[in-house]
Amino acid sequence: MDIRDYEYIVSIAEHQSISRAAASLFITQSALTKFLQRTEQQIGLELFIRQGHNFQLTDAGRKFVETGQKIRSLDQELMHSLNQMNLQQKHQIRLSFGIGRCNEIFDQILPRFNKTHPDIDVVTNISTSKESLANLEQGETDLALVISAEHLAGLNYLPVGQSHLVAAVPDDSPLLKLSKKDGRSIYPIISLRDVCGFPLVLTIPNTRSGNLVRNYLEQFNIPAHIKLVVSDTRTLLDAVESGLGIGLILSVPLGRRKLRYLSIEETLNIKDTVSVAWKTDKSLSTAMRDMIKLFQEIKQL
Repeated sequence: MDIRDYEYIVSIAEHQSISRAAASLFITQSALTKFLQRTEQQIGLELFIRQGHNFQLTDAGRKFVETGQKIRSLDQELMHSLNQMNLQQKHQIRLSFGIGRCNEIFDQILPRFNKTHPDIDVVTNISTSKESLANLEQGETDLALVISAEHLAGLNYLPVGQSHLVAAVPDDSPLLKLSKKDGRSIYPIISLRDVCGFPLVLTIPNTRSGNLVRNYLEQFNIPAHIKLVVSDTRTLLDAVESGLGIGLILSVPLGRRKLRYLSIEETLNIKDTVSVAWKTDKSLSTAMRDMIKLFQEIKQL
């Protein structure tokens, strides 16, 4: 049986009349009568007791109608939910990214996206890569810009760039004079030992940057004066810009900050992939696809 079958029987029960039920269903009385007869023959039980033009439910009929009403209600709830999802997808994108990516998103991605899709609302969620991926899995976001070495099942990953460990310094830092340029990096290169005489600003250990930095300082037995520990990349860059120390982090776009990046000799070969991620069972709208293209284009500029 399909939804229509239950709808027909429920309508007869509600109207207690074939003629009135047929009128509400916009079908002929004879078609509804034949349908009822066929249904009762299929299940081998009478659903109604006929008393003239009046139709009263049998015990089997009441069971049928109770179930039919539940099925009808579930169907209506489902269609409402799907319609809401359809409207949301047409008019909204839920985007998740790390706080260190704010400059990139707000300065480069969204202005260009809004020009071509002024009718689309972008709802942002600033989270760690781990949290962003969890939100994707739970259906709470549509797209996420993440750094993740491990790919989770059920998610698509499209690489759009790379991030590697760097020293963030003020644009008048004496470290700039110690740095050397060569073809191995887009940034001038220093040794990790060059920073040991400066106060350092690190992110907390449970971040990817914070964990990497501490591992390398220990691996190369480098004494470090950790002046400040902060929760995220954006706060670290603020601290460096304020002159509180040298920041060691995974690179993110600097935007309009008065800072420079220096690559670190000992970690040149360690790079993390920056990806746009979404659920494999997610039907991407045209606007979502266009936003993904923007991420690809920005990384190529």
